[in-house]
Amino acid sequence: MKTVEGPIEEQQVLHPRAGRASFVPRLGYEQQRLAPLLAGRGVTTTVSPLYYMAHNPELALFARGDSAMGLALDPCTHLRQLAAADRAPAFRAAPFGRDEGAFEPDYWDLSENEIAELARGPIELARARGATLVLTAFHLAGGLGTRGRELDLLLAEAGIAFFRQQRMDEPPDGAELTVRREVYATIAVRREALRTHYDRMRLADAYLELGADGLWVKIDGFGEAAARSDIRSAGSFLATLRDAGLPVVACGPGQLHLALLVNDISSSVGLGEGERFKFPAPRSKDWSGGRTHSIYHPRFLRAFRAGRYADRAFQNSACRCGLHPPKSPPKGGQIDEHAAVVRADEARDAISGERGQRREWLSAVAAMASHLGHDAEIDYTQSVALDALNAGIDEPNFDSLTG
Repeated sequence: MKTVEGPIEEQQVLHPRAGRASFVPRLGYEQQRLAPLLAGRGVTTTVSPLYYMAHNPELALFARGDSAMGLALDPCTHLRQLAAADRAPAFRAAPFGRDEGAFEPDYWDLSENEIAELARGPIELARARGATLVLTAFHLAGGLGTRGRELDLLLAEAGIAFFRQQRMDEPPDGAELTVRREVYATIAVRREALRTHYDRMRLADAYLELGADGLWVKIDGFGEAAARSDIRSAGSFLATLRDAGLPVVACGPGQLHLALLVNDISSSVGLGEGERFKFPAPRSKDWSGGRTHSIYHPRFLRAFRAGRYADRAFQNSACRCGLHPPKSPPKGGQIDEHAAVVRADEARDAISGERGQRREWLSAVAAMASHLGHDAEIDYTQSVALDALNAGIDEPNFDSLTG
């Protein structure tokens, strides 16, 4: 296993750092209003889909002074794996989103020029849209040795080289925000590709050798509802990357978000939506229907769809965020604001103190959440998922195919 030594020095340290977890909330359409709430609670970097920026450039408006914030922009290039009609119009407008057919990374051939364009395009656009942390192009693919993974490694290698050649790490002359830009290699992987220790190590080594400033990891279907063995395998993979000495951000781990922070692995979830990374199903061509909101309750350590269960949860356990009536779930714009406050406050608790103490704290909170769920007649099984994640993190050699 290759170990990367030494932190990256910069005038303002806003991005995730090795050895210390960060909460990187994912902001979506018109959620820029949440930045002051997040900055006031210690959040230093947010992430947004790159293709949102054409219609919502305000997401790149940084807080200033003591509350300066970095911005990561996710190229979301895995959406190329959908048919064009199933992609959001804004993504289809991007140079890398215009192909008509659903891209199959394991079968389609790309020329050297096409690979170069796909590697460079999202990075150039992210810089133009104000990113301080750029992510390499990616697709959802399998393990090392598959054509899709080899393509993604080429894209990451070429993207990182382009970033270095163009000296994108230096902030623009006269920039008010003096943080150095960084480039993270994106790993989007199917769960089944992580089920053996051998496969995890090979994949980890391949990405650690690229020379990125950090790693942005998306594991398909990784969350509290996954099989216990898959949660353990994913935890082992993330811990292997963490222990190599680079910043690691787990993107979209659902209700396992807080447990990752407790274990010194940075985590990114959406606020009111987008808590989990999974390959998107084909969507309706009517893009005016809006978003599906979920309402997070910190006492239950989980989000609820608006409706009966959310009402029951808040009726049984009052919320203390101060943004809405404590015995009623937030509504409308309050949902996002509530999520920003309670998620950031939880994250601050999850990264403060010794790791062992934090794990004990989360176990106690999870036990209380289980009791509350029982009293409110709401299913609660997260303790099992937490135990599986901790077991995987503590046992990197775990092999789910042999038990």
